Amino acid sequence: PVIRLAWDGDALRVLTKNARETCAEPHISIIGHITNTELQKLLSESDAANGFANRFLWVCSTRSQYLAFGGKVDAAALSLFCARARAAVDFARAVQEVAWAPDAAQRWEDVYPQLSEGKLGLFGQVTARAEAQAIRLALMCALLDKSAEIRLEHLEAALELWRYCFDSAAFIFGHSLGNPLADAILELLRAHPDGMTRTELHNHFGRNKKKAALDAAIAVAQRNGSLRSERQETGGRAAEVLHFISV
Repeated sequence: PVIRLAWDGDALRVLTKNARETCAEPHISIIGHITNTELQKLLSESDAANGFANRFLWVCSTRSQYLAFGGKVDAAALSLFCARARAAVDFARAVQEVAWAPDAAQRWEDVYPQLSEGKLGLFGQVTARAEAQAIRLALMCALLDKSAEIRLEHLEAALELWRYCFDSAAFIFGHSLGNPLADAILELLRAHPDGMTRTELHNHFGRNKKKAALDAAIAVAQRNGSLRSERQETGGRAAEVLHFISV
């Protein structure tokens, strides 16, 4: 909850009995590194659904060089970089409001519906703040350029940054529904193109999944459009057969 409040810019409060700490104007930066496998294991359903995960920019990265003895930073280049960063920070502190350049405003109006369009599954949950993330990136690009106006080049740079983050999230979460049992059911149905009945699913999971949990997971997959149901005549009571649908 504290991280969610910090992203929103709200005042932070820890109102425990012995430590009533507050921060009126938080400014927090978080950079984390994790492998895909560990992330899939540790990111909980609640963190994905409650707005925690979509307050981060997901960036896939890989090593670009093999440096047996490590890298060596160019001191002059680093000094120039620091000086430029310091100048941008000093400029940003003096700016009261950042405006839109007319062509950038028109471009933003054009892309806003696409950014606001929700996606399904876990991927949709972790990218649900697309427009908010993109406009923050555009603002940062403008201020780093020491401009009190978001120009078209700032917006285009921000949209490209967001595109990479969006694609990274699709790579990480794209086929997951955020429900482990629903994901397991879809993985099983992918391997059974003729479909499976609920009884067969129940038997596959060792009959140790409660009917309510199985029904809820199937409902999640159906809402996502990844699963369809059909009735199959058996000569007696009709059977419900579930099929995987690629979305």
